[in-house]
Amino acid sequence: VESYVVLRNFSITASTTTSGNAIVLVNGDGALISRIRTTLHRDGIDAGAVSRAIIEDCIVDSTDGNTAGVGITIGADGIVRWCKSAAATGNAFLASGARAKIIGCEVGATATGISMTAANGIISDCRVTGNTTTAVSAGAANLRVAGCTITGTSTTGITTSSADVAIKDCTIS
Repeated sequence: VESYVVLRNFSITASTTTSGNAIVLVNGDGALISRIRTTLHRDGIDAGAVSRAIIEDCIVDSTDGNTAGVGITIGADGIVRWCKSAAATGNAFLASGARAKIIGCEVGATATGISMTAANGIISDCRVTGNTTTAVSAGAANLRVAGCTITGTSTTGITTSSADVAIKDCTIS
């Protein structure tokens, strides 16, 4: 059974950063999440359990200041494009599924800007502009990181611990 959800053009604001998750998709075969803004949630948008999700043009303003809050999580064969995540305490963007793509996204202050933990993914044309511990973490095999710009204060610009990771045309300043 295929299932698909579409969420568009709204915002969710919590009263505190410990107010749970803004959006969580717990299963499914696809989703389109477009032009959503979340503020003051433990996690922003979580589509890690959904295959083929598309998250585009979204903004996550802040996540939990006390734990490892995540701005946007994408699962297998998913795409995050043209989104912004600032003030996440864990990962601004987390690609936890194989063949995920994070394209044209912007990261503000966070612990880890963009983290890819599953194989065969792509991080392309993203900007990390805030203070981070690690700007980009390419932590799985067969990843491609291209055209990324990292400015601000980062302890580590781009890190990888896996085989066959290609890094091309990135700027760290």
